[in-house]
Amino acid sequence: MRNATFIGRITRVPKMVQGKNCAPVSIAVNESYKNKETGEYVPKSYFVTSWAYGKTGEFAERNLKPGDIVSVEARVGTLTNSDGHTEGYSFSVNNLNVVSKGVKHDAALSDAPPF
Repeated sequence: MRNATFIGRITRVPKMVQGKNCAPVSIAVNESYKNKETGEYVPKSYFVTSWAYGKTGEFAERNLKPGDIVSVEARVGTLTNSDGHTEGYSFSVNNLNVVSKGVKHDAALSDAPPF
């Protein structure tokens, strides 16, 4: 199986690409690791873009906003150059679930973190 599951926050509004029938779904995935020298946990973020096709792309465009937490199950593909060498990976959305809608910001709560 070539599937991967990512859970993270939407980083930008998905927009359907004209003529392609797909929308990029970009999310920030967070993790942390323990620094061997200090023993402290260090946060790390990864930014993953998956491509939602057809009705899934239309749903993403209508319903997802930055800050929303989503679960994306995607099929992993490889990107190759003209020599046949792997240059990267692509992710096509198989399943997209909204876990939580983003927080609405209020002027009185401007000092509060967005999550």
